[in-house]
Amino acid sequence: MSNVNTVTVSGNLTRDIELRKTQSDFTIGNLGLAVERSKKVDDDWETETSFFDVTVFGGTAEFVAKKLRKGDLVTVSGRLEQQRWEDKETGAKRSKVVIVATAIDSHGLFRPKDEDNQLNFDGGGASEPAAAAKPADDDIPF
Repeated sequence: MSNVNTVTVSGNLTRDIELRKTQSDFTIGNLGLAVERSKKVDDDWETETSFFDVTVFGGTAEFVAKKLRKGDLVTVSGRLEQQRWEDKETGAKRSKVVIVATAIDSHGLFRPKDEDNQLNFDGGGASEPAAAAKPADDDIPF
């Protein structure tokens, strides 16, 4: 049986996207996402918030940086990745789990005329929203 590593979360951006460039001029974007859920405690409902770091790459990172702002509602699909490093000051080994985005749905914020509002990419590059497929008049069954 093969391993499955897929995650989809909806929430609000906790900050504007932070962009940086690699030495080869490749763009990497980082953003924060707050995801709320309700849970019942005794006879009351309480809201619990989880915070996630999200990484997005290439032209998509640049496009998202132009269109999204702190507080915007988005759905992010991708994979989980554990990042490991050594603390420069203490030498302690550190790690965190981030979401590496493969699709970002802006709930309508990306929707220019005649285009879909979901960005799908291969992790390295597509930077424009996919055009929405429109059925021909002959394909409509009514």
